[in-house]
Amino acid sequence: SVGKYTPLALFPQMVMCGYLVTYDSLPNWSRWMLWFSPLTYAFRLALGEEFRECNDITGDIFDKGNSHFCFSYLETQGATGTHETEYWMALLIFFVFFRILSFYLFVRKSHL
Repeated sequence: SVGKYTPLALFPQMVMCGYLVTYDSLPNWSRWMLWFSPLTYAFRLALGEEFRECNDITGDIFDKGNSHFCFSYLETQGATGTHETEYWMALLIFFVFFRILSFYLFVRKSHL
């Protein structure tokens, strides 16, 4: 039933969120789809959290070149932390929207 359609919703989100293909690698005509994927915001938040210390690396383990590469990757993905609040708000809006939609569909189905 619904389980067989899950890949139809999940695979495009995986491609568009930046996990498989970066934003710069996407064709111009498809970049707008990135903003309608909740997985985009979750991926950017997780990436920013995982590599939060990228800007502050000053030890023997990482040299300056690796630190620059790490920060440029975060910058390419849009996960530098400058838009963290907006990403959390977008996820909250998606959550509320889908909860209201599921409640509406549940009530509608119960009246049939």
